[in-house]
Amino acid sequence: MIFARSKRRFVAAVLPVLAAVALMCGGAGAMAEPTRGCGGVKTALGGLYPLDTTRQAPDIKFTDHRGREFHLSDFRGRPMVITFWKTTCVPCIKEMPHLDRLQVDMRDEKVLVLAINRDRRAPKVLDFYNTYGIRNLALVTDPFGLAARDMGISALPMSVVVDGEGVEQARVIGALDWSLPEVQSALRSCVGLPEKTAEVDAEVKPEQPVTN
Repeated sequence: MIFARSKRRFVAAVLPVLAAVALMCGGAGAMAEPTRGCGGVKTALGGLYPLDTTRQAPDIKFTDHRGREFHLSDFRGRPMVITFWKTTCVPCIKEMPHLDRLQVDMRDEKVLVLAINRDRRAPKVLDFYNTYGIRNLALVTDPFGLAARDMGISALPMSVVVDGEGVEQARVIGALDWSLPEVQSALRSCVGLPEKTAEVDAEVKPEQPVTN
């Protein structure tokens, strides 16, 4: 069916997303051995807190800006940060650029950032993306709040960290600066990804003179 083929293309290409637009970013650094230990982190803007008891994330449904429906299970196998937000929510406005950056920073590690919008009109969300320069997140919505209800979302913004096996590991209540190295390190530990280590150049090149 045409719709089935379209959905497969969306899953394979669009949600790993517009991350292709972020080609200006360099490759991933060298990796240390992975360890699972979701210790969480607290920052000035907010914190990532591990769950006392992990649980299988519900197979929520959401739609893209064309009205196509998707399930969370369509992306099983990839660690995910699932954030619920609205365009009129001030902390959400502050957090969205950080989520956009997170998708770029961790695209090589196959982390998927799903920013699920709670507004009822997709064009309003598209206007927001254009205004704030959101280029690396898919435009997906939950206009009737069913996904938020099933996920147990009680405030906006709220984020849920899910590992590649679909198990919820941590939550963030409120905005968080996802671009901070300590936040990304905590995220890796929560979903069982290896920690990135700094790349060391094999050859130190002399500084070149500046020429016009």
